[in-house]
Formats: sequence, C-alpha cells, structure tokens
Amino acid sequence: MITNAVLSVFYGFVGWAASLLPSGSPPDFIDQMSSALGTLIGSAQGLSAWVPWPFVIGTTVVVGSVWLAVLAVKGIRWLLAWIPTWGGS
Repeated sequence: MITNAVLSVFYGFVGWAASLLPSGSPPDFIDQMSSALGTLIGSAQGLSAWVPWPFVIGTTVVVGSVWLAVLAVKGIRWLLAWIPTWGGS
C-alpha cells in the first residue's frame, strides 16, 4: 500500500518531467548521422591490416569495465558513508 503510493508519486513525477521535453520530429543532423557513421566505419575497416581491431576492442572493453567497477565501488562507499554508524570518509 505504501509502496504503491510511493511508486505513483514517482511515476507522476517522471510523467511530469517527460511532459516538459519538447515533442516533434528530430533535427536533420540526426538523420544524416547514420550515413556519416557508416562512412566512418567503412573507412576504419580498411585499417584492419595495421590495427588489430579485436585487441583494440578487447582492451577498450576491459579498461572500461575496470573504470565502471571502480566508480561503482566509490559510489557504494559514498552511499554507505551516509549511514552514521558505519562511518566513511
């Protein structure tokens, strides 16, 4: 019962915030972005003789995952610091 009330307030707030955003068709540069991205990817495929793409992509994924894990730990530590009996920095 209380959960339903909290969720209805939350959904009402989200609906209100979404109603503030403009509605309509997207700008023209969004439509042109897909062709520019296709051209860029097509050009990058030609570099496969010099750039080991599986290694680059794997390294990027691993480094990004480590960064996300570190930021998650920092965020959890920040949230736990708000609990008075657990302390924190």
